[in-house]
Amino acid sequence: MSWLYNLLGTMLAWFSSITGSYALALLLYALLFKIVFLPFAIKQQKNQIAMAKLTPKIEVIRAKYRGRNDQVTMRKQQEEIMELQRKEGYSPLAGCLPLLLQLPIVYFLYEVIRNPLAYISGVDSVSILSALHLPT
Repeated sequence: MSWLYNLLGTMLAWFSSITGSYALALLLYALLFKIVFLPFAIKQQKNQIAMAKLTPKIEVIRAKYRGRNDQVTMRKQQEEIMELQRKEGYSPLAGCLPLLLQLPIVYFLYEVIRNPLAYISGVDSVSILSALHLPT
């Protein structure tokens, strides 16, 4: 995965060379990835809206079975809720998928920002310590 680190580091270096400031480069970097992740955020918001519309109907089903905790009743309640979600076109996993796709990319971005010398300049920590004559 070093190619991804190098790609993200090159992008950050490019932004830094354009702006002349590491802080402005980070701002542009964050803005770019906010725009890239925008479709995922929109999908997640739509999923939350769909869930908000379904919540009153789900509460009616739960009220219908309230006070009965046996396994057969609980299974019947879950089946009714799943049928309602299927009929309305709602998928509970649709809200998690965008977050799961973003998570590895955010991790890589964090590593590049945390250690810019390694991924932007290609200098590793061992080289820095040896240049300062410190033990590795």
